[in-house]
Amino acid sequence: DVAFRHVAAFQRAHDAAGRAMTLRVYTARVSYRGEDRFDVTRVTADKHRKAHGAAHPGEPFAPSWAILNPAIEHRDAVRRFLVDNQAAVVTLDGAMWRLYERAYLAEMRESCRRHRAAWEALLRREVVTLCCFCTDATQCHRTALGHALAKLGAQYHGERTGTWTS
Repeated sequence: DVAFRHVAAFQRAHDAAGRAMTLRVYTARVSYRGEDRFDVTRVTADKHRKAHGAAHPGEPFAPSWAILNPAIEHRDAVRRFLVDNQAAVVTLDGAMWRLYERAYLAEMRESCRRHRAAWEALLRREVVTLCCFCTDATQCHRTALGHALAKLGAQYHGERTGTWTS
């Protein structure tokens, strides 16, 4: 995508200038409290906007309610109606995740076009831990974002594990 390529070119240009600017990306649950914590949840973005009248730094990376609500409703319905069929739950969750991930990445391509400065600022960091409420990192937008940032030149190191308070 053109927007992602422009941001990737920005990252490479800074590297070519001699700076060691390769972003190291981690992911974690929202309870992570390290200095590199970067909340990319829609809930936090909305609360911040309501309280401060301005965008939260993670808002350009948060999924919209337009894709979140159907995914949450699907997850809840599957668990409610297929409580005794774990294989069906896994299959349906996987299918929903693939649809959700595709929609999220489409939103991020648009976000990259509309909020280029936010993307460039994120890529200028040395390290970031993308945080979200999801318990399963394999089916969470924080992981999809980590992989997208890796395509832009960052190094994705996966999920932080254990108890993190600093």
